[in-house]
Amino acid sequence: ETASVTDEGDDYYKMKYRIKYKSSGNKTIMLNVQTYFKVQGRHITEQSEGFSVHALLKQERGLLGNLMGWNRFFQQSRKNKAKRALMDEISKSQPLFLSIHSGDFNGIGR
Repeated sequence: ETASVTDEGDDYYKMKYRIKYKSSGNKTIMLNVQTYFKVQGRHITEQSEGFSVHALLKQERGLLGNLMGWNRFFQQSRKNKAKRALMDEISKSQPLFLSIHSGDFNGIGR
């Protein structure tokens, strides 16, 4: 699917897109994602993404996710699990560290 980008004014833009991936339980997950970013010159100087954790839990866990996905504890538990998995993945590889200066990304090394 294609992404749609809208100009929000003052150099801010909003992009909406849909991602599809397989969960650890081998379920196909479809999420609507919104990304907000600010472009100054030719550089992205600010960026944030968001999606509905409730929608994610509903697809991953079915009825339990639909019933409990609104609960902050349930959502935080899922977020923490994702953070741990990301940190484990990063520690297995040798990430490229980046220096951010005035919107420029300069690779420092591995």
